[in-house]
Amino acid sequence: MQAAHSKSESIERGRERLRGATGPKRILLLTPRLANTGAGRMCTDLALRLDRERFEPVVCCYASWGELARELEDAGVEIFILRRRPGLDLTYMFALAREMRNRRIEMVHSVNARKAYVVGVLSALLAGVRQGVASFHDRPAARKPLLSRAGRLCGELVGRVVTSSKAVRDSLLEERWIPPGKAVVIHDGVDPARFNRPGQREAARAHWGFGPEDRVIGSVISREDPVGLERLLKTVLILKEARADVRFLISGVQGENDSHTTFLGAHSDSPAFFSAIDHLCLPQADRVVPLTLIEALISKVPVTAARHANDPDSAPAGPWAFAQRTAPNAQALAAGILSLLDDARETLTLTTAGSECAREQFSIEKHVDSMQALYDSLN
Repeated sequence: MQAAHSKSESIERGRERLRGATGPKRILLLTPRLANTGAGRMCTDLALRLDRERFEPVVCCYASWGELARELEDAGVEIFILRRRPGLDLTYMFALAREMRNRRIEMVHSVNARKAYVVGVLSALLAGVRQGVASFHDRPAARKPLLSRAGRLCGELVGRVVTSSKAVRDSLLEERWIPPGKAVVIHDGVDPARFNRPGQREAARAHWGFGPEDRVIGSVISREDPVGLERLLKTVLILKEARADVRFLISGVQGENDSHTTFLGAHSDSPAFFSAIDHLCLPQADRVVPLTLIEALISKVPVTAARHANDPDSAPAGPWAFAQRTAPNAQALAAGILSLLDDARETLTLTTAGSECAREQFSIEKHVDSMQALYDSLN
C-alpha cells in the first residue's frame, strides 16, 4: 500500500513538471502594496493584461494589501501578502523563497521599488528561481550606502532592469547598480479609460468643495524634494495674492488647510485628482518623465513646470515638450501658470497635442507588449 502511494505521488509530481513545461510561465510580481499608487497600478495593470496562454501572474505585496486587490481577485489572479517587518528583516528572504518554491514560481519581476528589487533578487537566488526583471522609476538611492551595495550585488544577478526613462537608466549605470547591457528602457503605460469617465470631474470637485468658478491648481510633491517643496509654497503665496479665484490641491505632503489650499497627504486616487484640477504645477522638472506628467497629459490638464537649474532653456523632446517650462524660481513659475490660465487657445493647443503624444507613446497596451517580449527573451 505504501509503495502504491509513493508511486502515485511520483506520477503526480511528474504531471506537475509536465504542466510546468508546457503551460504558461508562472511569474511573481512583487510590489510593496496594491494601493492605487504608481507601483501598485503598474503591477495591477500588468497582471490583468498578460497573455494567460503564455504567462500566469502571481502577485505578492509585502507592506499592505490595498484597494487594487479587488480588481485582481475579480480577474482570478492569485495574490498573497507576506509582510516584511520594519528595519533589517533577515528572515524575510527565506520566507519569500519558500513561498516561491511552494507556488511553483518560474520568474520574478520586482515592480518599482528598490527594496522589492533587492528582496526579489536575493529570494529568487535562494529559491533557485530564474532571475527575472526589476522595474525602476527613480534614480538609485545615492545616500544609502548599504542599499547601494546590495543593489550593485543584485545587478550582477538580475536578468534585466527596466527603466521608465533614459535618465534613470543612465543613473543606474553611472552608480554601477547594473552592468552595461542589462538595462532596458520601457516607458510607463497608462489606461486612458481611467481618466475619462462621465461625471468624474463634477464628483471630484464637489468632494473637495470646489465651485464651478474656482480655478484649481494641483501639484504632486514629496518632502524628499525640499527645493521643489519650498518653491511650490512660494508659488502658492504669489498666486493667492494675484487671483482671488485660485484654489490649490496639493498631494504628497501634509499641511495646514485654509480657504485656498487643501493638502491631501499621501493621496493615491490619480483620476479623481486630475479630474478636479484645472492646471498642474510641477515645481521642479527633470529629465525623468514622471507618471504624474503622463497622467496630466492624458487627462488634458495643462502643465507648467520650473525647469531644473542645470537644464537648458530649450524644450526637450517627448512629453516635456507639451509642458510650459519656466525659469527655476517661484516668480517665473507663478507667471507661467497665470499666462496659461488666461490663454485658452494656447492651453487647448498644448493639451490636445500632449494628450495625443501620451496616448501614443505611453499606452498600457504598448507597455504590456514590451514587457511580454522581455519575459520571452529571458527563457
